[in-house]
Amino acid sequence: MSLAVSVDAFSHPPHDNALFRRVLEHAMAALEDAQVSSEPYCHFYAENVLPTDFFRELIANFPDRSNYVPLNLKVWVRENGESTRDRLVFTEELFGRLSEEQCLFWRTVTDVLASDKLHQIAFRLLAKDVAARFDIEEDEVDEIEAFSRTVLFRDTEAYKI
Repeated sequence: MSLAVSVDAFSHPPHDNALFRRVLEHAMAALEDAQVSSEPYCHFYAENVLPTDFFRELIANFPDRSNYVPLNLKVWVRENGESTRDRLVFTEELFGRLSEEQCLFWRTVTDVLASDKLHQIAFRLLAKDVAARFDIEEDEVDEIEAFSRTVLFRDTEAYKI
């Protein structure tokens, strides 16, 4: 399973503030230590972006499979027609279906991933390509306004690229 962030935004009630701060600070430190490469394009590699205990909690709190939708049944499908690659977009509708505990936890996850501070670090790490994309100077990438939507991808056995 992997977490991917794409552009979009939604508002919601607050997350667990203490947990949010702890996980955000840990993620920021991990990104600051990331290995950066510009070939063949700007990208970075970071390990242990989430605290170990939080990552274990994340695994334990995966939403039920019934909340996922197939990504592409023409491409990622078993012989029996079942999807091998699904996605779950964290929307207000989904939060309404989660338990109160899961809702609070996943709001914290989405808020960490949507944090302006985390975006700024990522944009700095990718400054060369981000600046070229937005036709700005590299030292201006911190000023780009970005909004996130968290998507959880579920790849199952028999999934192939």
